[in-house]
Amino acid sequence: MTAKEYLTRYRWITKSIEAKRAMASKLREQARTVGGVNSAGTHSSQPYDRIGEITAKIVDLEREINEEIARSIDAGREIRAVIADIPDERGRVLFELYYLNCLSLERAAEKLNLSLRQTLRLHKKYLSFCENVLECHITPVL
Repeated sequence: MTAKEYLTRYRWITKSIEAKRAMASKLREQARTVGGVNSAGTHSSQPYDRIGEITAKIVDLEREINEEIARSIDAGREIRAVIADIPDERGRVLFELYYLNCLSLERAAEKLNLSLRQTLRLHKKYLSFCENVLECHITPVL
């Protein structure tokens, strides 16, 4: 795993959590709109079964979300430790903005009052630094 892949884990976990939350929200809306009258105008037990199915999906999604939140906390802690080793404060802040706050490099450049070119150079420099840090701390799984 490269340093960029390692550092980007938190961003991807965060995006996955957001996607699952959106899916759970849609399922909740579906559960609210399931009616109790069938096409013949009589009441049916089928909508109640549908609500049960939707509720089960929501429960499963929320369990997955909680597991991903725990993973994101662990990944964030590990990534913060790597970022803390960056010797330059601008580099640390850039990596925090990009990898932990999930800002684009363009937005991070604005926040740091740097040009995009300077930001890209700084990112490349400290990504290489992180690669060396990770080689020392992480042993590959065979």
